[in-house]
Order: sequence, then C-alpha cells, then structure tokens
Amino acid sequence: MTTLRISLGVLIFVAMTGASAHAQVDPEDCFGQGGSMLLMKGSCAAGSDVKIKMAGQSGARYKLFMDLASGPVEMPGLGTFCIDFGPNKTLIEKGRLSPLGFRSLWTTMPDDPAFLGEEFAFQFVSEDDFAPNGVAISNAIIFRGCEAGSNDPCDRGVRRLGYFTIVETEDDGPTTINVRVEGVSGQSGTVGEVTFEYDPQSPPLFPISSVADESGDGVTVTNVQSYPGYVIVHAVAKGCTFANGRLPNECLFETTVGDVVAGSQIHTSCSVPLGAGSRFPPVFITFFQDVKNAPSGDCD
Repeated sequence: MTTLRISLGVLIFVAMTGASAHAQVDPEDCFGQGGSMLLMKGSCAAGSDVKIKMAGQSGARYKLFMDLASGPVEMPGLGTFCIDFGPNKTLIEKGRLSPLGFRSLWTTMPDDPAFLGEEFAFQFVSEDDFAPNGVAISNAIIFRGCEAGSNDPCDRGVRRLGYFTIVETEDDGPTTINVRVEGVSGQSGTVGEVTFEYDPQSPPLFPISSVADESGDGVTVTNVQSYPGYVIVHAVAKGCTFANGRLPNECLFETTVGDVVAGSQIHTSCSVPLGAGSRFPPVFITFFQDVKNAPSGDCD
C-alpha cells in the first residue's frame, strides 16, 4: 500500500495500490461538453509547485479531482475521460467559482521517489446550464512525475499530443469548425483533418475523429467550448501514419471557426522541451505521450 501526500494548505492522504490504473470510461458516460476549462502551469519535478486554474460558469459549484495511474496508460481523449468515474479519484477541492467564473490554487508535486514516472491526471466538473444534464466536464491535464531538472518528457518522438486552441470570434451562433494538423518538417503530409457543424445551443456528440473507426489516428476533436468573444476547441493528434509512429519533426496545428483561422507551428521532434503545460498561443498543450510510452500494438 502506498500513501500519496499533496499539499493544498491542508494534507490529503490517499491510499493507492501498485496495480492502480485509469478507468476506461465510455464516452457516452462522460459528456465532455460545456464551459469548463482547466489550465496548469508548473513542473512535473518532485516537490515542485504547480498552479491550477479553473474556468467555467459564473458562481458554479465545482469539484476538482486528481487520479494516479501506475505506468503508461491509454487515454481515451481529453473531454471523454472522467476522473469522477474512476476508482482512484481523489477529491482535491470543492466549492464555487467566482462571480467571473474562475478559481486558482497551488498544489505540490509529491516529493517521493516512488512516484517518479507515474502519471497524475487533473480534471474538474462543474455546474453548467448549457451542458448535458447540467454538468460540464473539463479537459484533463496529465503530469508524469519526474526528477528535478528532467522536466522534458519528450524522448523518442510524439505519439499523441492533446491540445486546445483559443479562437477569437464575435460569431456566437451556429458555425463550421475545421481542425487540421499538418507535418511541415521532417515528414510532410496531413496528420489529420476534421470538419463539422457546431451550434453552441445544440453541440454535436464528441469525440469527432478524422477516421471512420474513431481509433484516434490522425486528429480527434474532443470538446468545443463557446464564450462571448472566443471559442476553445480541444483536440488530440496522433502520429501512427508516419514513420516510427510519431508526429513529424514540426507540425502546424490550425483551427478555423467560421472565417477565423488560428494556430501555431510547433516543434515535435523532442529536440526542444515539450510536454503538458507547454504554451504556443493560441495553442496550449494539455496531454503528451512519447513513443516509448505508447501501449504495445498501438499503431497496428
């Protein structure tokens, strides 16, 4: 039996078994829609401080969860994975968002060698009048515990990259959204492209994938959040169709909402630091999986 300690002004102790793992939740059981969004800034290093920021509906009640997975795991996709349904969930905090719809706090990565290499997932759920059943599920943020000075999890190449793009637009009605990831260096070609109709009053069922079997190859859109003045589109890119099953050395991550195009060109060869929390405005990285940590047969 292992004990995990997290500092949040108080100490929270959680019993974990060595065989713990993320629960694989059916997307139909996890709505992954609504106006909640999670941001984290900090390091995966043991003992380091991480700042957590939550955004959602004004004054909404919320619960912030953490889950620990033992070793590499297969993530179904941001917005379709619900810690709230997992057997190892830990309630970090509950309360209400501010009248502006925000809440920030600090936490500390466990300073324990037993957790080096383990994956810590953070996610929150909140009230949302426009989400299915009135509950919004935020994106998930994944940190893999590492030693001080080894904050870059990128090693052999990027198998999966979860991200969201903030698109500034004044159009708050039904619109067309296109999400495209293109290899521009090392290997050229389209990683994946998804086009769909989006109505904030009647959103489509996510995830929406660029391949028919929704295996996640290419690009999968996992959530869309609409706010006055901007839209946030969550997606996961997967590099199985390229050599060694990894994304090209450099990729263009582009999202179009109506007539507004937003995106960034990101180096994905592991020659520069890259991981959860990396920021390339308007693109923000929320989940990272290195080729060496991908499940066996992942690209079969």
